[in-house]
Amino acid sequence: MKYSTVTRTIAFMFLLQSPAAIADIELIYKEEEPGVDAYLSKFSINDRYIRIDDLSDDSGFVIYDDHQRTVFSVSHYDRSVLVIKQDDFEVPELSTKLVTTDKPLEGAPRIAGKVVNDYRVELKSDNIEEMCTHIQYVPGLLEETGDLLHAYTRTLAGNHAKTLDQVPAEYQTPCMLSDQVYFDGEIYSKGLPVMEWRSNGRKRYLQNYREVKLEDKLFELPADYRRISLGQGH
Repeated sequence: MKYSTVTRTIAFMFLLQSPAAIADIELIYKEEEPGVDAYLSKFSINDRYIRIDDLSDDSGFVIYDDHQRTVFSVSHYDRSVLVIKQDDFEVPELSTKLVTTDKPLEGAPRIAGKVVNDYRVELKSDNIEEMCTHIQYVPGLLEETGDLLHAYTRTLAGNHAKTLDQVPAEYQTPCMLSDQVYFDGEIYSKGLPVMEWRSNGRKRYLQNYREVKLEDKLFELPADYRRISLGQGH
């Protein structure tokens, strides 16, 4: 099974380091999505910010500021910053056939002395079984980092919910709505995600973790770029 190689590599990596309760963190993930060559992304995280860089492309980056509860997506191509503020939203009743499970992953090696959990949201009925969200994470590992990932993901989910009327009704299936619109990353607050599979075919695998010293300037936004808030430009 896939965890037998990837998860064992991650377990060995954490044996070499002892994660601190509060530290600047750098996470490297391998990203896969349909129609695109696999690439690496870097998450640089401190107690306030997340910065996300595509290591195969220097056309921009993303910053989440937890004090402002805002995502800033920077594009060097058109010298702009897309501003997405966190909005509250309610999750409607999607389907009674959506089943959520969250349990220890049988046979997986421990990571930093902790078990790996297997979290799934599946659509199940008499003749349909569809995986909506599948995440393997380590409960209790780097929870402060997970809280920031949760807040960042919730900000994106609020934007997705606000613009849902732009998605054709035929594409708004229970699985799509659960995973691509209303998924707010709450599971990340329980522990660090090491592998993810999503309903749109995207996959993410943790490749490396290390404690680093992040400079404040890493989280600065270009002062001369125009800022665009969704629904209005300024």
